[in-house]
Amino acid sequence: MRPLLSLCLWLLACAMLSGQVCSISAEHTDAMCFGESTGTINITVSGGLEPYQFSWTGPGSFTSTDQNLSGLSAGTYTVVVSDAGGICHDTARITVGQPDHPMEFSVQPLDQTDCYGNTVEFSAQVNGFIGPVSYQWQSRPPEAEFNDISSETSPVLIIHDIGVSGQNIHGTEYRLIASDNCSTTASEAALLEINAVTGLTGSVNLTICSGSGTSYEVSTRGNVTAYRWSFNDGTGWQPINDNSTYSGTTTQQLTISDATPLQTGAYRVSVTFTTLNQPESYPVCVVTTHTRNRNLMVMPPLMPPVISSDQAICLGETPAPLTATSSTGGSGPPFSYQWQFSTDNVNWIDLTGEQGLSYSPPPLLTTTWYRIAVTDEGPMNCGTAYAFPAAIVVSPLPLTSAIYHN
Repeated sequence: MRPLLSLCLWLLACAMLSGQVCSISAEHTDAMCFGESTGTINITVSGGLEPYQFSWTGPGSFTSTDQNLSGLSAGTYTVVVSDAGGICHDTARITVGQPDHPMEFSVQPLDQTDCYGNTVEFSAQVNGFIGPVSYQWQSRPPEAEFNDISSETSPVLIIHDIGVSGQNIHGTEYRLIASDNCSTTASEAALLEINAVTGLTGSVNLTICSGSGTSYEVSTRGNVTAYRWSFNDGTGWQPINDNSTYSGTTTQQLTISDATPLQTGAYRVSVTFTTLNQPESYPVCVVTTHTRNRNLMVMPPLMPPVISSDQAICLGETPAPLTATSSTGGSGPPFSYQWQFSTDNVNWIDLTGEQGLSYSPPPLLTTTWYRIAVTDEGPMNCGTAYAFPAAIVVSPLPLTSAIYHN
């Protein structure tokens, strides 16, 4: 009798529950980091008869029969729930999300170009970060590896005195390492280029003869927009301009021609370069060759002797001795002298053995010019100069006529 009653009660319950739908409520957490499997789903079932059966499907080939899930990647998960009697059932779809993308750099550090000793600034920004972000700047000199820069842990890196003392030299690269709760990522590398004067031709100290010349040429690294040469004669630096002595005063090469002692002094050049990614108020930078000055000494011109005055004699007479003053200038003394004569004041002939400052001409039958040549025998050998000729004018004897007596 009792088994029959239990059967009837069960049948009655089934009849009452027939056609009912189990109710599913779900809670979930998204994956914390992009691409990771940290999502969860927890469900609660009401209605029907326990125990319940769960059939999950999800992204890829995911399946499970657990009630609650963890370690989930992003995607949509479907669960079908049925009760013990197979009378009620329900289906739910739950989507586990994730960040749109991992943390990434929205602003990359930019290449920087400026002049030696100046200040540059690198900066970068990230987005898509989870939790707090920590930063670390790194640098890589040419032919080396990236290493952390001590105490540089903000999104902005300011470098003073670029290139000074061999630090932060031309060709160094910089990057920012950013870390959040999910990942660590590195920015693109930004390049530091330093405009510089790399060389200046010509001797540091040069002595030349008056009337000769020299040139200086500057070599550079970077985009040059202007050159400006300056001169200091001991009273201060002043820009120079092209004239009969100077040429190329606003070019890479300065040429000095037909120099005089007025060009004795120091020379240097200021080079203007363009910058890259510097503040708008600093579109250019200037490098002046303070440590590469070129010192020029121009010897005074070689001054020829002065010969005693012209003479007038009669045919066949012997002129008075000629004397000449000592020479000055050039790099002498010592000097060497050579007397010369000419009968047309054009073509000159050396007088053998006459190398002193005086000369005694022989009796003359025709007008003759004399001069003395001086040669600089000093260390610079600044050439030969000629005295202004002295003319000895020979007058013919007066004519006489015969006297007849009656």
